Amino acid sequence: APVPFESFRTRAGEEGLDYAPVTATGRFRHDLEALVPYNQPGATRGLPVRGYLVFTPLVGENGAVTMVNRGFVPEERKDPASRSQGSPEGVVTVTGLLRTAEPARWFLPADDPGKNMFFTRDPAAIARAKGLTSPPLYI
Repeated sequence: APVPFESFRTRAGEEGLDYAPVTATGRFRHDLEALVPYNQPGATRGLPVRGYLVFTPLVGENGAVTMVNRGFVPEERKDPASRSQGSPEGVVTVTGLLRTAEPARWFLPADDPGKNMFFTRDPAAIARAKGLTSPPLYI
């Protein structure tokens, strides 16, 4: 059964946290979403589809930020206006798997917050670039 994300917030850096089922409640800050380039393997005739993973801050009632990987969008859906029906407003509860930050790798480009492009799945770095604070964990 999923446990509250909050119970992991101070446990970042511990071994074995990945893939624990968690839940979090709050309001998405769609205006602060971040894009992580990602090629969806084998989606079209065995060829990868270029696109992005959409990371969106979920702000709880207490103001705590939980970064949520909301999934893949193809390149032509990069603009949030093209997918507004998939951007819920109001209080939502998210249930998913806990993930730890992906380390930067020497062959990846540096993040470019000015262009809203992040090349590693590092929720703490993404949050900092958006003026928020988040642990290096995400759903």
